[in-house]
Amino acid sequence: MPSPRHALADPDAPDFVAKPREGVEVATRLCLALERYVDSGTSGCVHLLADGRVLKVTGSHGEAARALLLMESQEEGCGCPGFPRIDRVVAMRSSVDVAGEGYEVLYYAIVREEAADLDNGWAGGSDLPHWMMALGMLGEARLAGSGEVPDLGPAAHCAAHVADAYDAIAWAAAELGFAVDDVRTSNFGIAGGRFVIRDFGPDGDAADVSHTVARIERIPDRPCPAPAC
Repeated sequence: MPSPRHALADPDAPDFVAKPREGVEVATRLCLALERYVDSGTSGCVHLLADGRVLKVTGSHGEAARALLLMESQEEGCGCPGFPRIDRVVAMRSSVDVAGEGYEVLYYAIVREEAADLDNGWAGGSDLPHWMMALGMLGEARLAGSGEVPDLGPAAHCAAHVADAYDAIAWAAAELGFAVDDVRTSNFGIAGGRFVIRDFGPDGDAADVSHTVARIERIPDRPCPAPAC
């Protein structure tokens, strides 16, 4: 088997998708108690912690970088405008086998404030085109001097939170330099009574990702002993 290599140092290494077992391993290493497994996505998995927070384990360098930028920019005990509070971001090393080749990859864990599903009547699936339309219409209305859009048509379910989403996306671009393009109901939520973008990938458009993830706290490769928690 070829020598393992770091995905961080080698952008051509295959994407790594964290599985629920990685969530259990990270929770053990961080001495966190898991309540239950929640869901998996294109890059990782989400667990609810016993203390009510969320543990997300991901192979996405971009999402980890953005989480760190948010954590560094937030005021103590309070998330950045339009985003959940980020309590910790860590990186850990794992050896994986991809199509018979060995790779040493970095994957990441984000401990954040829990955000409940956004209840806007959407039945499920991706409604990204609706959100893009609603955000575009609101942007045009604001340029024209109006604060609202009278009729969003098929994107009407976005109306209650479109201004919050617009403001959060604009803030992230202006203050932290990253774009939020994957705008859909399943990526949004409610945390502490406020609208938040709870999933803020993808990788491709965040500036200087490698430099940012290099600052992320590394945790030991072996689980910490239970008595030390």
